[in-house]
Amino acid sequence: MEIWSEPYGEMTNELQRIVGSGDCLVSIHRFRARARYTGIEFDQPSAYCWTFREERIIRIQGFWDPQEALAAAGLVE
Repeated sequence: MEIWSEPYGEMTNELQRIVGSGDCLVSIHRFRARARYTGIEFDQPSAYCWTFREERIIRIQGFWDPQEALAAAGLVE
């Protein structure tokens, strides 16, 4: 079984900041990777919208555009 990160020789997803409070947060990251076989480099933002209920994560949704994640969470900057 192949995992989604197998095509990458190097990969990081660095947390830059967290926006929001309470039951909905958005974590904004910088995704960097180098393809294992071609050497092509990626450097782009990413974000995750986290929804909590009773101090537990009930949903995580990923976005390539942080503004879309903020809008989905009702946290437009």
